[in-house]
Amino acid sequence: KSKMRTIDPYFTIGRDDKSKNHTHGVSSVCWFRDTGMFFTSGFDGFLNIWDTNEQSVASQWKFDNPIYCISFSKSHSAHNLIAVGFNDPTIRLCDISSGSSTHSITSQKSPCYSLQFSPSSPFLLATSSSAGDLLLFDIRRCSTPLTSFNQYNTNSSSSSSSSTSSSSNQKPSSSGLKTRSGTGAAKAHGGEVIEIGWTDDGLWLVSVGREDGMKLWNPDRGKNMVVNYGRGGKGGKRGGGMATGGSGKWVWVGSGAMIRMYDIESGRGMGELKGHYDVVNCCVYDEDQGNLYSGGNDQQILCWSPVKWMKKKEEEEEEEEEEDF
Repeated sequence: KSKMRTIDPYFTIGRDDKSKNHTHGVSSVCWFRDTGMFFTSGFDGFLNIWDTNEQSVASQWKFDNPIYCISFSKSHSAHNLIAVGFNDPTIRLCDISSGSSTHSITSQKSPCYSLQFSPSSPFLLATSSSAGDLLLFDIRRCSTPLTSFNQYNTNSSSSSSSSTSSSSNQKPSSSGLKTRSGTGAAKAHGGEVIEIGWTDDGLWLVSVGREDGMKLWNPDRGKNMVVNYGRGGKGGKRGGGMATGGSGKWVWVGSGAMIRMYDIESGRGMGELKGHYDVVNCCVYDEDQGNLYSGGNDQQILCWSPVKWMKKKEEEEEEEEEEDF
């Protein structure tokens, strides 16, 4: 049995510190393009930009509504916008260079539960809502989404588009993408979409519904790939945690106090990671180190080594097969 190593935090800022820290729960955290700066949002309506070295807030926005989620594009020199989702249908884009809130997206009609910039095209933003919507926007023309994903693949185009795989500054073509039209359109999920995430190459988009679990999408074609992930993600609380990795081969999703691992294209279960004592609420994968980090309501942040774990599991299965033989 491996020994667990405890790592002390680099620094800690409490709620009572006079540093413009959040007064209510922190809803989201993300890095800038390097480790010199990071962003936090909270249910107090504040969006904070932190200076890592100074351990203090360098800039701050205050909004009237609680913030549910934020995303920042890691693509260099494209733009310096933070996308901010609230407990209402509005999504705001904040420019960290000028300190202004440049414009907003209001096409979805329900609170935004998750949003993520595409890693391959910095102007593409995927958003999800409490009403089952999964939408794809070009932030340079926010009035109408490029794609409204439909779990039944009705009225979808069979022609592909290079919009989601292009990292150029040209506006993506809407060819092959479905534009949302009218009311009563089919949704991506039958209920709340609590988590979304891209693979690191931008070829796949994964969403997690509270009632109907995970779905895999081809963002170029706007299609549901109809992959069966079994119990993956079903019944989770909002922000139950999901991460992709392994060059787009794997996906991890929080399921109660455990994390389930799947082959992203086939849906085959790769195993379960058990270590938390309460609900897992976030996951992130470090592609460089090959480590998965997870946080839970047990106030623990755990570091996993899935590659080593998988190799050990394969060795154990081979030993069992040899014994049976």
